[in-house]
Amino acid sequence: MAAGSKIEDTTRTIYSACVKRCGDIVEFSVSADGFLYNMVRIMVGTLLKVEAGKILPCDISKIISAKNRALAGSTAKDFIPWNTLLSYVVNAAGTV
Repeated sequence: MAAGSKIEDTTRTIYSACVKRCGDIVEFSVSADGFLYNMVRIMVGTLLKVEAGKILPCDISKIISAKNRALAGSTAKDFIPWNTLLSYVVNAAGTV
């Protein structure tokens, strides 16, 4: 959690996550009931550890269950604002 954050409940539900490649572009899409600071970048950092062979895909559920941030990948620092995109947000009423 970010320093100075006033968030007390850090539990978020991920409804779906998908990775797909089109040429040189890799797209990671995620749907959830909310997001924490750097949450998606941490998820991408963890997927990069899988791609590098440092952890196995089956380890991801163990990392989540352990609730130990140190087990996950580092924040994907190479993802800077010009190559990340928030496509859309849908609120509880279902409006974009």
